[in-house]
Amino acid sequence: MRAYNTRFSMNSDPASVPAARRRVDELTTGWGLSLDEDSTIALRTVVSEMVTNALQHSGGREFTIRLRASPAARRIIVEVRDDAAALPLMLPPTDDAEDGRGMWLIQQLALGSGAEHTKCGKRVWATIAIPKQTLSRRQFLLRPGRVARAATARLTGTRRCPISADARTS
Repeated sequence: MRAYNTRFSMNSDPASVPAARRRVDELTTGWGLSLDEDSTIALRTVVSEMVTNALQHSGGREFTIRLRASPAARRIIVEVRDDAAALPLMLPPTDDAEDGRGMWLIQQLALGSGAEHTKCGKRVWATIAIPKQTLSRRQFLLRPGRVARAATARLTGTRRCPISADARTS
């Protein structure tokens, strides 16, 4: 199965939170990924929290979102890069804490998450589990090698795992 990878920039504006969620939904749909309710909620929540953190703490005019999907590995990696050097808190929040719940929530929903410094700020990432993907007809047709093998098998009457003569006569 094909892996997908894209990045896009967003302005530091509160309207970027729902816009980022919509963009991620459009990308996963366009890639033909089938997400269940759990993976959809996790992905949307993680994107919302990461974008909100970038808005509140970066101080920059824009930030970048990168989305990488590997259907074969059953993973989507979301990362947000901004120009702030301060890494987010990765500790469980206390009852009276005003900040920190977003990263804690991301840790609860993701298979893995983290933050690291980059040359120009930081990168915050999370890995979300997705269900096993089946090839749609469109995806099957977009894979010329499979199409050629299937056409050859139809024309010659052969299959990748040929049926034995005994099985054909029964």
